[in-house]
Amino acid sequence: MHIIIFVLTAIASVVVLKWPNAAPFLIGLPSLIFGVWKLKNLRTNWVPAIGTVSWCEVGHEDVATHFRVKKYFFPRIEFSYLFENSLYISSIYAIDRSTVWSLDQIAMKSIVSGLMTEKEIPIFINPKNPQKATVVNKVNPRTVIHAYTFIFTGLVCLFLGLYSSIK
Repeated sequence: MHIIIFVLTAIASVVVLKWPNAAPFLIGLPSLIFGVWKLKNLRTNWVPAIGTVSWCEVGHEDVATHFRVKKYFFPRIEFSYLFENSLYISSIYAIDRSTVWSLDQIAMKSIVSGLMTEKEIPIFINPKNPQKATVVNKVNPRTVIHAYTFIFTGLVCLFLGLYSSIK
């Protein structure tokens, strides 16, 4: 992924050096597209159903902050479910992991212990893509704000680019 970002940055740099008026479009268009894509993927109008837990454990992710790395804990799970007479398996605990992760490993172990194997649990299924299902379908408000920020930034950059090219 880093190499792709590096290559795209290099290409954008060459384009901006050759055509300086293209800068707002190179920033605005990808920002707008990413914001719309992110917002579209945050929709939570999924269908409630029942799933059966295959296994669960506490997972963790190291997240770099300004001064140190923090270890966030979250439930990892696999569950099976039926949708329109087809059996599916999912390992998505939450649409937005930031709604469920915690710095408290003991609290996370408590959540995971409540998700015992072979236990039936309420889940939510994406009706447009039934291979995707989740236990928690909440979205962190900050994630929504980030998506709108990308959309707003993209629109402003595109407007400035169009305005400067008309002048």
